[in-house]
Amino acid sequence: MIHDDGQQDFILAKFEEGKLIQESVTKRSNTQKAVETVKRSGGFSILWHMSRDSRKILKVEYHDNLFENLYVILYYQRDEVVYGKIEYRSDGDGSSLFNREEYYRGGKLLHKKVMGCFCGYLQENRPALNLSDEGLKYKNKLSAVTATATNMAIGKSEQ
Repeated sequence: MIHDDGQQDFILAKFEEGKLIQESVTKRSNTQKAVETVKRSGGFSILWHMSRDSRKILKVEYHDNLFENLYVILYYQRDEVVYGKIEYRSDGDGSSLFNREEYYRGGKLLHKKVMGCFCGYLQENRPALNLSDEGLKYKNKLSAVTATATNMAIGKSEQ
């Protein structure tokens, strides 16, 4: 959101990207010749939207294309997840394969909306994600980065 004074309510404080590699072994029968190893590679990106003073996380957007396209969006209020969305989209045409939205208050799930089926080849190739746990993971990751930066700044100022 942009105010009349031209300032935004948030800043894009951090952007991460990298490569992912997944190796899975499938055994189709009890014979050794039926073992199939599948190696996939892809990329990921994470966008961190922070308060203007960089003290509070407001939104995290995660995307990877390891197997189909995974999008996770998390919104925070007072350092707690209030809304989360996970969506898998087809690599080919970008159509939605599975979509789940969850609303939280005080760490408790209030409402969940699911479209599509997290089943078949999608379930076989992707872990089921808990959006509340994902939100906590990103919050903890940010806390660790902030603590490291603070310690480095304190160490430099004492020299």
